[in-house]
Amino acid sequence: MNLSKITLLAIALVFSTAAFSQINLGLKFGSNYNFNGFESDSLDFSLDNAVTFQAGGLVRVKIKKIHLQAEGLFSSRKGEIISGTGINSKINFYTFDVPLIVGYKLMDLKVVKIRLNAGLVPSFNIAKLGDLNELDYKDSFYSAMGGVSVDIPLFLFDLRYQGAVGDYYQLQNVNHNTTLSNSLLTLSVAWKII
Repeated sequence: MNLSKITLLAIALVFSTAAFSQINLGLKFGSNYNFNGFESDSLDFSLDNAVTFQAGGLVRVKIKKIHLQAEGLFSSRKGEIISGTGINSKINFYTFDVPLIVGYKLMDLKVVKIRLNAGLVPSFNIAKLGDLNELDYKDSFYSAMGGVSVDIPLFLFDLRYQGAVGDYYQLQNVNHNTTLSNSLLTLSVAWKII
């Protein structure tokens, strides 16, 4: 089963449980701190990280202390490859991320609720604007995420770490094999419309 089918199946599961539970819909905005990583069998370089943005929406289905949450986020990812030769390359690409999250309500303080979250984040490359060869980007990749959220009546504040499970870029030729990965620390706020 490919990445697109898994994503659609998970979203359908979230919506199908809505009849038996409470549901929230919201708009979400936030910032990403990029942790770029690499593996190379012959090249020597380092990576600079960057702060970028994310924006999109979410649907959350609450069933007692458990919640299921699906999001659709446009996410900017950046960095810079710094080589010893003085020739640096900008990393700049955009993804459509579909976080699929399971959460647990840890504390209920009436007005404030604190939840723990974990899940899987399929990411689909939608624009490649940096100095790297477009053909070496993967069309999609996964991340695993964990974090904490704080709910107040109209807003949801979310802090999470999204760790790369796979690579988003792979360059293979006769001389070397190099892969790049991208992990994110995100801080976001969602306005709960419903």
